[in-house]
Amino acid sequence: MNPGDARFSLSTSVPAGTETASASTGSHTVCDVAGRCTTADPVAGHMVDKKGPTITVASPTQTQYVLNQGVATSYACTDGGSGIATCAGPGASGTNLATASPGARTFNVTATDSVGSSATTVIGYTVTYGVCVMFDETKAYNRNSTVPVRLRLCDAARSNVSSPTITVKSVGLKKKDNSASTTVEDSGGPGQSRLSFSPE
Repeated sequence: MNPGDARFSLSTSVPAGTETASASTGSHTVCDVAGRCTTADPVAGHMVDKKGPTITVASPTQTQYVLNQGVATSYACTDGGSGIATCAGPGASGTNLATASPGARTFNVTATDSVGSSATTVIGYTVTYGVCVMFDETKAYNRNSTVPVRLRLCDAARSNVSSPTITVKSVGLKKKDNSASTTVEDSGGPGQSRLSFSPE
């Protein structure tokens, strides 16, 4: 018998990035000095995990949310190989998203499976101020008249969050629809449309 066959190993050949619960080993043939041979058959049913966990985030999404908006998070981690060991975000799935201050934010979820492979998903979102209209949008005005437009910054509950330290800039006016009333208001004389902002 070949001395190298006195002890041998059978191994699986599972490609990287895959996972299976039924991997099979190879086989190995052993012969004695008289030429009589026997084969060690493949051994099946091995769980092999060479793939990181999968993370699914339903909420938040890559979008804008209004200050103090109530947004329930929703995420889950799965692994078809060794199974999930940890699955963690900023809070448990179902807790509210952080929207207490304006700015760019990230929502990170990290998962680890039972053999130590890990994965992380990062969702970027933005928290912005809401803009509450403080004038009657249903009124119609004479063409070229001066129209006072009053706005204030607000949160998702329409609470006033205006502050003298916050700069608001008008970038343009856009027609919304044709639903204004038929009663035409005289705003006091000709001129260009005027946009004014006053914190309240």
